[in-house]
Amino acid sequence: MLIWGDNKLVMASLLKDFKGKIDLIYIDPPFDVGADFTMQIQLGEEGETLEKEQSILEAVAYRDTWGKGTDSYLHFMYERLSLMRELLKETGSVYVHCDWHVAHLLRSLLNEVFDKDNFRNEVIWFYRKFARVSNQFPKSHDNIFFYTKNGNNTFNPQYVPLSESTLKRWGNKKRGGKDPYNRYATDEESEGAAMPDVWDIPLPIGANPQNTGFQTQKPEGLLEKIIYGCSNNGDLVADIFCGSGTTLAVAEQMGRRWIGVDLGRYAIHTTRKRLIQVQRKLYSKGEPYRSFDIYNLGRYERQWWQKESLAGADEEHRNVVLAFYRAEKLTGAVSPVQA
Repeated sequence: MLIWGDNKLVMASLLKDFKGKIDLIYIDPPFDVGADFTMQIQLGEEGETLEKEQSILEAVAYRDTWGKGTDSYLHFMYERLSLMRELLKETGSVYVHCDWHVAHLLRSLLNEVFDKDNFRNEVIWFYRKFARVSNQFPKSHDNIFFYTKNGNNTFNPQYVPLSESTLKRWGNKKRGGKDPYNRYATDEESEGAAMPDVWDIPLPIGANPQNTGFQTQKPEGLLEKIIYGCSNNGDLVADIFCGSGTTLAVAEQMGRRWIGVDLGRYAIHTTRKRLIQVQRKLYSKGEPYRSFDIYNLGRYERQWWQKESLAGADEEHRNVVLAFYRAEKLTGAVSPVQA
């Protein structure tokens, strides 16, 4: 299911049918303080770009998330983490992606919601990028916190090739584990060392075929490790800040079921297009098409959301709508009731 809407409302509505049924949740929430929903969209093949402004729904969400600084962000995330825990299976896991802006804040929240004893790893995603020389070391990694709902979580070990020094010392001996050169191999005996918690994976930028142009897009290799590690074939994976749909695309390719949620209409459009391309790719390999449903907030939910979120900001909302249509407010007009 691909769902357009506020993920707090969406998760609340999912509780009826999916409480305690989701195997793995990965989220990449907003963590760049001061960021908004504006983005550059490429038009056609000529490379021309158009700046896509945030919608009214996105503008309100941005205000609710960062409007009161750290306090509003922590409240925003606490509500969503609590709902995520309700949706997880007893054997479920959650991965929360962040960076230096809010890593310390989210770690404290996760300890509160999931219990510090259920912390498993702080994965460091290292990526190479050109950086200007300045008076500090270039920032070139993100943090991903891995927690479980309890101690009995699903976990599939992964392996990396043995180092040259190890091979030189011990030779080419067989060791337990799956083929380190094939993430999905089922061989019981092959070489390899347990994969550490630092992952060197390049960004999907430039001519990378994965690149959708979505600013916050993450590489498929990153999600492959997470999804393989904490779910099995047929399991249910969710991403409630799905963005360009990387989690969903990888889950589909790996035979998992999935639920994706995002408030941005462009994110939903990008994800839908991407998932159709994944289906075509799988079909070309002889696999059947798998349909998926697209939903959005219902009419009454939307009205409730707007009423709650726009409380005390009716004039601001009215001005945004007028500006969108390049209209001006009428003054001295007589209403139909008065007439």
